[in-house]
Order: sequence, then C-alpha cells, then structure tokens
Amino acid sequence: MKIGKIFIFLAVSFIILNLGAYLLIYSKTETNIYSKNYLEKKKSFFIFNPVLSHVHPFFGSIDLNNQKYEDNLISNEKLFYSIFESNNSSNSEALRILMIGNSSAINFSNNQKNAHDLEIIVTNPKSENILAKKISSYFPDKKIIFYNAAIKSGKQPQQLFKLYYLSLIGIKFDIVINYDGPLELVHPYLKNVPIKDELIYPRRYSDEIAGMVSDISCIKKNNKVSESNSFIPIVELISYFYIRNCQRKLSKREGNKVNWKKLVKIEEKNIDETIKTSYEIWKRSSSEIENFSKLKNFFYLHVVAPSQYVKGSKKFSDEEKKEFFENEYRPILSEYYEKLINFQNLSISNSLDLKYVFKNEKKTVYRDSCCRLNDYGLNIVSENIAKYLKDNFK
Repeated sequence: MKIGKIFIFLAVSFIILNLGAYLLIYSKTETNIYSKNYLEKKKSFFIFNPVLSHVHPFFGSIDLNNQKYEDNLISNEKLFYSIFESNNSSNSEALRILMIGNSSAINFSNNQKNAHDLEIIVTNPKSENILAKKISSYFPDKKIIFYNAAIKSGKQPQQLFKLYYLSLIGIKFDIVINYDGPLELVHPYLKNVPIKDELIYPRRYSDEIAGMVSDISCIKKNNKVSESNSFIPIVELISYFYIRNCQRKLSKREGNKVNWKKLVKIEEKNIDETIKTSYEIWKRSSSEIENFSKLKNFFYLHVVAPSQYVKGSKKFSDEEKKEFFENEYRPILSEYYEKLINFQNLSISNSLDLKYVFKNEKKTVYRDSCCRLNDYGLNIVSENIAKYLKDNFK
C-alpha cells in the first residue's frame, strides 16, 4: 500500500513538474516543445566563433578574421581587415593606400549585413571594396593596393598607434586616410567611464582583458543541447538553465573589478569635462598623424564622418526616422559633435569634413542607429574622398 502511494505521489509530482516546466518554457519562448519551430528557436542559442578577436598590447584589439600581410617578417599577425588590389595596368609602382578608423571605416571594404538567423553574414559583391574601387576609377593609370586597417569599435588614439605599429614592422604607404569622429566622443563617456577606465584607453579595455580569460569550456555542451529536443519538459527546462548559465559566463565582463583598479584612483569628471577631454584626445591624435606623415613622407587625409544626429545634416527618409534615429549616442552627438569635431582649431594640411555631405539627400543612407552607412551612402562618401585625392594628391 505504501509503495502504491509513493508511486502515485511521484507520478503526480512528475506531471506537475513537467506541466510547470512546459508552461515556463512556453512563456519564455512563445512556443511549446512539441511544435515544429521549437528546435529552430532553441538553435538560436548556438554559439558561433566565441573568440573573434583578442586584446592587442599596442593598439587595443585585433580581429582573428583579418588578413595577413605576407611581407611582414616581424610578426605573424593578421593586421588588415582586407587588402584590395586593382586591375589597373601600370608600369610605375603601385599606389599604396591605408585606411584607418573604426567600424564605419571597415564598411568601405565590406558592408556586411547580419541576417539575424544564427549570425549568418550576407554579403553582396557590390558592397565590397566600395572606396578602393572608387579611388581606382579616379586613378586609371595607377595600380591601387588598398589596405583597410580599421579597428572594430575603435577610437583615437588606436588609429595613431596602429599606424605607428605598421610603420614599425616595415610597411610603407603613399596615402593614409583616417575616417573617424562619432565614436571618439561617445565611447569614452558611455563605455569607459562606467567601468572606471581611463578615457584615452580603447573602448571598455578592462572588459576586453577580462573577457580574454573567460572560461569557454561550456560551449561544446551548450551547442549540443541547443540542437536537441528530449520532448520532456523538465529535461528541456534543465537544458535551458545550462544554456543561460553558459551564455552568462561568456558574456560576463568584470573590468571594473580587476585588482589593479583597487590601487588606482580615476578622477571623476562631469559629462562636459569628459567630452572636452575626449575631443582633446582626438585632436592631438590627428595632429600626431599629421606630424608623422611629414616624417615618413606620406599623404595624410583626415575625414570626419557624417552623423544623423547633427541637426540639419540630412532630410531623413521615413525608414531613417523609424529605424535609425534613436541610440544612446544621440544626446552626446547632437549636443557636441558639430561644435567640437571640426578642423577649426586643428592644423591638418588635407582634411575633409563630411558632416553635411547628405544635407540635400532624401534617400536612405544610414543602415543603423550608430553611424554606419548603406551602400548608397558609402558611394556618396567614397566619391567625395576619391575626388579629393584626385585633386590634391600629387
């Protein structure tokens, strides 16, 4: 009799636990474990390429998908996001062009779009090497080799230090294009201040260092359970707890808790002081590149990128108003970008301020709420840069 009661108790408990697990999974995923699309939703937790970059001691970070410069005899690093060579025939030496900047500069070589399904990247061939091809069309008698050394989420002085580094290992360029502006103002305040990093450091540098030592041992099991369905609610709920804990472990950043910060006191500044210091870092970095260009005899062009948050800089399309006009960067850029990021107090021989390049443009040119452009926008900017080089590079 007792065995029977125990069996009934266990059976009822099992049913209740599974019913609760079933309802909890449904409330979180909006699907049930017996539906056709359940496994597809669960697969969204599959982890692709958990380590795509690593901390670099001299210029912040390096992308593991970058390309290697074969003539680099000093290190085995992949230092360029892309290397493009034109088909222009020429008996003279090739025109070697370096581009530095951040994520928006990367897009000039490959304007990637995330398809949102398992992080598959969709690339249109027409979106590749837009700026390099445009410059090549303006120099038909020159073979163009275009090196894109931009750094994802980078900001000054990362461009400056990467240029120094490339020179140190023996790579020479005829033209250096620095395309920057928005992130130089927003990242120090929004990304560094919260974790008490120095403003001049790369974006969330302490976090990146902490991330480099993250335990990734859970990934294999995470991916295994992400692709399986036991059809038992309580088992599925347990698998979700494992997935959640693994995802949290990988995304955990504790740069504000590293030991050395207990020994260093970071001076607190209000937003006005922080932005002015960030501007000074940008200004001095560009001036250093200008001085370096004279020492190394290359043509330096500093391009200030456009931003949708500059008042009067564009006639926005309906898509831009709806999708690309709200971002944590907006308050800073709308208040300070036009006033500070310009060449009025900066002695640069060759500069191009493109903040108002879309002033009379009604079509959509932006592709996110940060600073990136779609192909149409990139072509307009590339046209301006290529024409400037044609008119001024001798």
